[in-house]
Amino acid sequence: MQPGDLRRFKDSKRARDLGSTHAGRTFMVLGVDRRPGVDILIDDRVETDLGYFWVMDNSEVISEAG
Repeated sequence: MQPGDLRRFKDSKRARDLGSTHAGRTFMVLGVDRRPGVDILIDDRVETDLGYFWVMDNSEVISEAG
């Protein structure tokens, strides 16, 4: 995962059951630092410091920055 990657949060029943508001949404990775976390652009807003492994486990690559 690196800045510029386009990813999509998984749209699973488990994610929806846990109340994920991100399920199925596409986002762009803005910054990656395992600590404090990952910064993303989603729905025209920036979210910062999301858990690195949480993002990795709950999303999939659409395209990688080249």
